[in-house]
Amino acid sequence: MDIRKNDKLKSLLQGWPAHTVMTSRVLKERGLSHSNIANYQKFQWIAPIGRGAFKKASETVSWEGLVYGLQQHEKDTFFVGGKTALELSGSAHFIPFHQATVFLFSSVPKLPPLWFRQAKDSPTFRFHTQRILPPLEGITPYDCGEFSIQISSRERASVEMAALVGQTYAFQDLALIFENLGSMRSNVMQSLLETCTSLKAIRVVLFLGHRSQHPWYNRLDLSRIPIGTGPREVVKGGVYDPQFKITYPKELFEDDQPEI
Repeated sequence: MDIRKNDKLKSLLQGWPAHTVMTSRVLKERGLSHSNIANYQKFQWIAPIGRGAFKKASETVSWEGLVYGLQQHEKDTFFVGGKTALELSGSAHFIPFHQATVFLFSSVPKLPPLWFRQAKDSPTFRFHTQRILPPLEGITPYDCGEFSIQISSRERASVEMAALVGQTYAFQDLALIFENLGSMRSNVMQSLLETCTSLKAIRVVLFLGHRSQHPWYNRLDLSRIPIGTGPREVVKGGVYDPQFKITYPKELFEDDQPEI
C-alpha cells in the first residue's frame, strides 16, 4: 500500500502525534472503517499494542503517549495527578519514569481498558478513584510536544496527595513537597478547599500551608473552608495540632506540642 496514493492513510499518519496510541474507537471517529484499520495493519503502517489499540508501526510508545491514547478514548475520565503531576510541574523531586510510579486519578470507579493496563515497557501505573473534588476543577493541559495530556494543577495535586497521606504518601514527603509550593494560586486553592469533601485533606493542606506561611495560604479566607470538628489521627502516635485537629510526625518540626 503506497501512502502517496492513499489520502486517507496519509492524513491519518500525518495527524497522528509521535509515540502515541490510538484506539479503534478514536480511529473510527476520524472516519476510518474496520476494513481500513485491518488493511493498514496488514501492510504494517500501524501495529496493535493490545486489543483495540494501535501505534504507528515504526515507533515506540512513551508513557505520555499511552496516557494520551487513554484520554482520547475515555474523555474527561482519567488524568495524571498526585505526586506525578507535581513532578511534571517541577514542584516535586523528579525520578526517571522507568523507575517511577505514575499516578492516575478518576472521579468514577472504573479501571482503564485492558490494553492500557497490560502495556509493555511502561512505568508502573497506579490508579485511584477519588471523588473528593469536582471532576474537572483544577485540571490543566501538560504540553508533551506534538500533543498534550490532562494533569492536575499543583493546587489540585497537593489536595489529592493530602487525602492519601498515611496510605500512599508519607506525611514527611508531603511536607517537603509543600516547601516548594510557594507560588500556588490562592484563588484556585480556595475554590478546591471549599468544595473538597475530605476533611482530612483540607486539614492537612491547611496545616502545611500554615507552617510554610506561603503567600497563597495567607490570602485564604479560612472562614469559608470547613474543617469539621473532633480530632483526626492522621499519623498514629503523632503530635496533635489543636488548630487544625490533626496529628503529625514527631520529628517533622522542632517545636512539637504534647502528644495525645
